Amino acid sequence: LLTNEPSLTRAGAAVGTPMYMAPEQARGDAAAVGPWSDVYALGITLFQVLEGRPPEWAAGYRLLQREPAAPIRPPEGPGRVPDELVEIVYRATREDPGERYPDGAAMAAALGAWLDGAQRRDRARALVARADALRPAIHLHRDRARTLAATAREMWDQLPPYAPVEEKRPVWALEDQAREEARAAARDEVELLQLLRQALEEAPDLDEARDRLADLYRLRHADAEARGDAEAAAEAEAQLRRFGARRHAEYLRGQGALTLLTEPPGAQVRIYRYVEQDRRLVPRHVGDFGPSPLFEVPLDPGSYLCEIEAEGYEPVLVPVYIRRREHWDGVPPGGHAPVPILLPARGSLGPDDVVVPAGWFWSGERSRSKDASLPWRQLWLDAFVIRRFPVTNAEYIAFLDELVASGRQAEAERFVPRYKGSADHPGAAIYGRRDDGGFCLVPDADGDLWQPDWPVTMVTLEGAEAFAAWEAARTGQPWRLPGELQWEKAARGVDGRIFPWGDAPEPTYAATRDCRPGQPTPLPVGAVPTDRSPYGVRDLSGGVCEFCADAWSPTGPPVSAAGRVLPVVTGGDVRPGRGGAWSWHHALCRLDYRTRHRTGVRRSDTGFRLARDLTTG
Repeated sequence: LLTNEPSLTRAGAAVGTPMYMAPEQARGDAAAVGPWSDVYALGITLFQVLEGRPPEWAAGYRLLQREPAAPIRPPEGPGRVPDELVEIVYRATREDPGERYPDGAAMAAALGAWLDGAQRRDRARALVARADALRPAIHLHRDRARTLAATAREMWDQLPPYAPVEEKRPVWALEDQAREEARAAARDEVELLQLLRQALEEAPDLDEARDRLADLYRLRHADAEARGDAEAAAEAEAQLRRFGARRHAEYLRGQGALTLLTEPPGAQVRIYRYVEQDRRLVPRHVGDFGPSPLFEVPLDPGSYLCEIEAEGYEPVLVPVYIRRREHWDGVPPGGHAPVPILLPARGSLGPDDVVVPAGWFWSGERSRSKDASLPWRQLWLDAFVIRRFPVTNAEYIAFLDELVASGRQAEAERFVPRYKGSADHPGAAIYGRRDDGGFCLVPDADGDLWQPDWPVTMVTLEGAEAFAAWEAARTGQPWRLPGELQWEKAARGVDGRIFPWGDAPEPTYAATRDCRPGQPTPLPVGAVPTDRSPYGVRDLSGGVCEFCADAWSPTGPPVSAAGRVLPVVTGGDVRPGRGGAWSWHHALCRLDYRTRHRTGVRRSDTGFRLARDLTTG
C-alpha cells in the first residue's frame, strides 16, 4: 500500500495493486494519499468478500487503464447483502476522500456496530420463531374452547332448570374443559406477547416482530369490536397503531360503503349517523344522498339511519350498521343483487303502523353470558309492519264490546282481563260492566284506577290472539302477534344495541319501576319518548313484556343455514315473551332478554302488540 512518505516514489507515480487503489493513489497524487486511501482498499476487499468477485467499477483500476471512473455502485443482489453492509461499502469507496471513513478504525467501528446489531437481530428472530411456534396451539385451544362451550350450551338448552345434578354433571364437565382450553390459549398468548416484546428489545426495528404484534392486535381489535367492548377495542387500536400503522392503514381507516335501492326508485335519502349523547345514541345529519338508488356511498364504520321519502309513498326509516371495511348492500342469503326497500303507497298504513324493511340485523346477546338469550349472529328478515304501541285498555275494551254486541258474550267473558285464579275458578274480572253490557275501567283491588291509555295486561295468550284475529277482520289486514325475531329487530334495529336508545341501562329512558319515585304503576303508552327504536317503535324496554307468536324453543325460531329467518309459524302451549315491563328493575329490561309464557297464564307485566307482513298498494 502507498503511504504519505514522498521519498518512496517519484512524484506522479502510482504504486499499489490497481484493483484496490483509491482514485487519488491511482492518479499518483501522493500528497492526497492517507489513511482514507487504506479505507478505500478495505471497502473493495469487503465488496469482494460479500460478492465473491472484485468490483468492475473500481476507480483506481479504471484510472490506470486511462478509463474514466465509473459511478460507484453498491454490492448487487437486493436482499442478499444486508443494507447496513451495503452502506459501509458505499461510504468506504466514495471517490471523494472526504466522504469516506477517516481511517480504518472508524470503519472497523462501523463494522463492529453492524456485527453487534446482526447478532441481536439473529437473537430477535429466534424469539420470533419461538413465538410463531405457539400460534397453532393458541388457535387449537380456542377452537376447542368454542366447540366445547357450544356443545355445553346445546345440552343446557335440552335440560330443564330442575334437572337433577346427575344430568347436569356432564354439562358442567364440558364447561370446565372449555374454560381450561380458554385459559391455556390465554397463557400461550401471554407467552407469545412476551417473546415478541423481547425480540423488539433485542432489535427495535425488526419488522418480523412488529408485524406479528400488529397482526395480533388487529385480531384483538376485530374481536373487541364484534363483542361491542369499546374499551378493549380502543386499547387494541392504540397498540395496532403503534406497531402497524402503515401496514394496516386501510384497516385502521376502516371506511365502508352503502348500497341502497328503493322501490320505486328516485326516492330522496337523508343519512344520519348515531352518536352518543347523555348515554343515548342520537342521529346526527350526515347529508342528503338522494335520489335512489345509491351505489357504494363511502361511509366510516358505525351505525346510521337512512330516512327515505318519495312523493305518493309513506316515509320509511332504514337503520344501517357498517362494520369496518364492510359493504352494506342488502343482498339476501343466496342472492346476487340487493333487495330494494319497499315504500308503501301513501294511505296504505295506519297512523301507528311502522314499516321494518327487509335486511340483515344482529340478533342475540354478544357474549351469550345469559342463559335466556339467543346466540349472537347476523340474520336476514323479510319486511313486515308492526304497531308503534302495545294494545291499550281502550282498544281491548272496544274488542270486548264488539264481541258483546255481536252476541259472543261467552267469548268476551273468557277474554276479559282477570285476576289470577285457577282452572276451575277463574279470577274476578278487572274491567267493570256498563249498563248496556259493555266493559269499562273501575278501580282494582288496590284502589288504583286503570287508565284507558295504559297497555292492557292480565290477558291470556288466547285473548291476545283473539284480539289480533278481530283486528285482522276489521281492517282487512293479516294482523297477528309478531314473531320473536320480528319483535327483536323492530326493537333493536340492526346494530345489536341492548336497549332502544343504545347500550347504557339508564332508568330514566323507559317506563320501568326505576324511572320515577313512588309505587310503580303502568304509564300511558308513549309516555317516555326516549324508549324508541330506530324504526320509531315505542315502549319496548319499558311498559309491558309482550307475547310473541312462535312456539317457544330454547334455540329460538327456525333459521336457515344461510341465516334467513323462516316465516312465522304460530302455535304452541309455551310462547316467548320479549321486552321490559313497568314493574321490572331497569337493568333487566334488555332487548336480548327472553321470557316464557304458558297459555292461560295472566300477568300484570305482560301485554302484546300486533304485526303483519308488508303489502304495498
